[in-house]
Amino acid sequence: MTPIDALVYRYRLWHYREKPLPRIGLTAGAMLPAWLVRLVAAAAGCCALGVAGLGSPLPPALTIVLMVASAVWTMVRPGHAAALTTVVVAALIVAVTPGGIGAGSLAVMAAGYVAWRLSMAADLVSIGARMAVKALLTWRDAVVLLAACLIGLAARLPGAGPVAVVLGALALTGAGVLIWAASRKGR
Repeated sequence: MTPIDALVYRYRLWHYREKPLPRIGLTAGAMLPAWLVRLVAAAAGCCALGVAGLGSPLPPALTIVLMVASAVWTMVRPGHAAALTTVVVAALIVAVTPGGIGAGSLAVMAAGYVAWRLSMAADLVSIGARMAVKALLTWRDAVVLLAACLIGLAARLPGAGPVAVVLGALALTGAGVLIWAASRKGR
């Protein structure tokens, strides 16, 4: 510590000696441990890979290895890399499936979205911390998941083919972009 730093330090001690800190009140809603959020993110990623691998030409052992690798990566180091790699691998598995894009791919998309959202939230805190449930679940998330479920149900209707699923997915992407733009408007 230089002599100037010592003088500044002593001045601050003297200047703030009789000024009490303000009282701050904080209310928090329901809380979850961060390890549980990581666990659910890993489970959602495993669901996305598992559903994607159901009808794929990949051997089941490879699908299981991918699921375990994704779960371990998400538990140890959640964030963009783990979540997006899981979603991209699931999308690639769906792409090589002989049936192509179907109603199951919407389940992969919904599970991938949940895995990405929770993994990003878990990346912000340490594994021993607690997270507010309100910070994890927003109305935007509910809209995206509800739209994915509705598109999946519409794809199951008689006469609905892959074109309907692709158009529904594009509509869902457009809704997501509009929600994102609306949330950025106030910034």
